[in-house]
Amino acid sequence: MYNLKKRGQVTVFIIIGVIILFSTATILYIRGQITEQQISTEKEPVIKEVPGQVKVVSQFVEACIRQAAVEGLAALGEHGGYIGLDSDYMQQNNVIFKQQLFAPTDSDYVELFEGSNVKIPYWYYLKSKNKFINVCEYASNKPKLSKNKPVKSPSYSKDEAAIDAQLEYFVVNGISACMEDFSQLKERGYDVEKTGNITAQVTVAEQDVRFLVQLPLKINYQGSVTELNEFYVKVPLNLKKMYEIAQSLVEAQITYNFMSRITKSLIGAYVGMEENKLMPLAESEYGGTPKFWTKTQMKETFETVLSTYTKLWQVQGSKNFELARVNTTQRYAASIQRLHNNMVIPELPGVSDYKEFGIYFDYLNWPIYFNVNCKGELCRALAIKSIVPMPAPLTVYRYNAQYDISYPVVVQIVHPPTLDFNNGYVFRFAMEDNVRTNEEFVCGQQIIEIPSDNPQETLLCNPNQRLSGNITIKVVDSIESSKPVDGVNLDLDLAGETCTLAATNDKGVFKGKLPLGLGALITAEKFGYITQSKIMDIEKDKSETLGIEFVPIKEIEIEFKKIKLDSNLQPAGQATPLSKENEVALTLTRISKNPLEEEFGTVVHYDANLSEKPVMRLAPGEYDITGQLLVNKKRIIPETTKKVKSGMFSKKTIHIPGTTLKSPHVWGGIETRLVIDENVVRKDKLKFTVLELPEARGIEDLGWMGQIAEMSQANKALLMPR
Repeated sequence: MYNLKKRGQVTVFIIIGVIILFSTATILYIRGQITEQQISTEKEPVIKEVPGQVKVVSQFVEACIRQAAVEGLAALGEHGGYIGLDSDYMQQNNVIFKQQLFAPTDSDYVELFEGSNVKIPYWYYLKSKNKFINVCEYASNKPKLSKNKPVKSPSYSKDEAAIDAQLEYFVVNGISACMEDFSQLKERGYDVEKTGNITAQVTVAEQDVRFLVQLPLKINYQGSVTELNEFYVKVPLNLKKMYEIAQSLVEAQITYNFMSRITKSLIGAYVGMEENKLMPLAESEYGGTPKFWTKTQMKETFETVLSTYTKLWQVQGSKNFELARVNTTQRYAASIQRLHNNMVIPELPGVSDYKEFGIYFDYLNWPIYFNVNCKGELCRALAIKSIVPMPAPLTVYRYNAQYDISYPVVVQIVHPPTLDFNNGYVFRFAMEDNVRTNEEFVCGQQIIEIPSDNPQETLLCNPNQRLSGNITIKVVDSIESSKPVDGVNLDLDLAGETCTLAATNDKGVFKGKLPLGLGALITAEKFGYITQSKIMDIEKDKSETLGIEFVPIKEIEIEFKKIKLDSNLQPAGQATPLSKENEVALTLTRISKNPLEEEFGTVVHYDANLSEKPVMRLAPGEYDITGQLLVNKKRIIPETTKKVKSGMFSKKTIHIPGTTLKSPHVWGGIETRLVIDENVVRKDKLKFTVLELPEARGIEDLGWMGQIAEMSQANKALLMPR
């Protein structure tokens, strides 16, 4: 009886086993059919469950996919939707972005700083040349989000430049590099063989980015062979929303010209008769002494205005939006409030719920295109004399400036922190504003072109107008005062007219007669020297000598050292060479005490891994120096605890989370004002020293980066270039 029962039980188990076997096969077949279909924006693939004994292999592959995916997404955010503007992939697919050196507004992208590898494409810009308004073409290097889907115009048309196409290529190559023939798994007893090519399919979904990878593998583990084909990784990042925000800003610029509106507001706020103002748009003075401006001075003024105010631009409804409140009792309160209000961009059309995203704007002192309706460097009023007879004729000075301005702005959209981007994810792109004759530059509208700076034959340049006595102009080197400078080009600017005189001879001298005029501007220019100008009164038959000291610019080989600070932010020892993972980005801006002297600045980037030393162009003078010490490795900031009050007589311990600084990150630098004297410039080599921060004890120590200026001032003697 017992045996019969036992046999009956066995039969039941066999039947159940057959049912389970067929059910499992059916489920696996259905899953396989679903997986073969392409994943859409919303639907996720169903991946076959991995047997327990080879899960370590699938986890290893998925980790490689995630690593490549996160690296690719980070690079995309850094470069406006492109993993790299000049990568091999771009070149293979003939996706080319052009650069005009020292003229970002004539380029297809803007560098974060001169010589930087961070190249940020314009999502909207004037593609035609700044000076040729008869040829007007606006364009966009905005990549498509998906290669197989249309995108709102304007955009970069090639499918190969689409965000999903770039990620697919990057992930396939990144997986191969990460796996390294599965050498790590072999040590654990897994024999893994790749039996086919790797392919990837990327989908930018509503709340995340999805990576479906086809990677045929044959796995032998302890005599058991298993095959795996598909792997699926999902990165929680709302890239699609960030793309839509960026696209909406482009549409707002095309439709409403919000950047030009702000530009005109800034020009209006900074015109005036005072020093360091822009020449007025419409102003008249009766009698007195006329005022004058130089184009260089006004260009510098407006660049300073941009660097100050662009940071204050805001998008209504964004995370960082905060309406400016101006003290109503202060002078010009209404005008200041109106200026701030003009820098607010209304809620973005076509995009909903972006309150968790920060939207920031910045202008980082890039060279701008700047022209004013002045013939030559000097800008003056138009003098109109009344017909009232002597002895009391009246002169009216009329100021009527018209500005042509183009400049880049970088927009940064900041995603809240995620598991993969615990400091938040940044997506940055560039846009360019263009104003011509004080108005928005729209293709097809009638514009009167402002004359360029090219000297033209005028009455001033006529030899018959040179009625002065013998004028002698001597140009000498400011470091070696006895050394004459030959081949210096001399220009004369008088009442808005410009005339080229001649070049100095081998003794650094020009002799000749000049046109008559009060307040004539003599400009001396030669490569290798800072351009200088001087004002002189030229009277009939009067001889005069004018001396100009030319400040030389010398190329000097640069080295860098660093001083490590201890936990009290005091020097922990002598300066030491940079480590192999270090880079330094250094910017020097010379402070000119002469408003008629050309602005001069220099930038150098040094990578400790490179054997070749960088060369910097320097002139003697006082400089504002700003530098960043970059570290090319990850830095883990540990978790800490802190006791805080909890009630009147008790305390409780709270945990402050740690974080990870990715590679590269800033961990020191220099920010101070230094004098580089003539003895320093005479050297062939120069050593700069930067500060290196101590190891962070917790996340609160990240505040050290805001104290670089104070640390530099306290250690100024140690940081002097030698």
